[in-house]
Amino acid sequence: MTIKGALAHGSLLTTETYLKDFDNSEVDTTIQKMFDKSYIKEKAVKLLLSLSEEEYQEVIKKVRNYRTTQFSS
Repeated sequence: MTIKGALAHGSLLTTETYLKDFDNSEVDTTIQKMFDKSYIKEKAVKLLLSLSEEEYQEVIKKVRNYRTTQFSS
């Protein structure tokens, strides 16, 4: 996925205009976090812990169903 795609911009010029105001190191750090599995896992755990028990069970059920269908193919 490209930055343009992730930001849902219609053109590269829009993305470049938007990003020129940011410090490159800030952008690099943010993009690195987006693909850092340990960061993603930490965020996922925090999100799961914020759910009610019912919501949590619903998510777990969906994950189990997804994994079953993905790995049984």
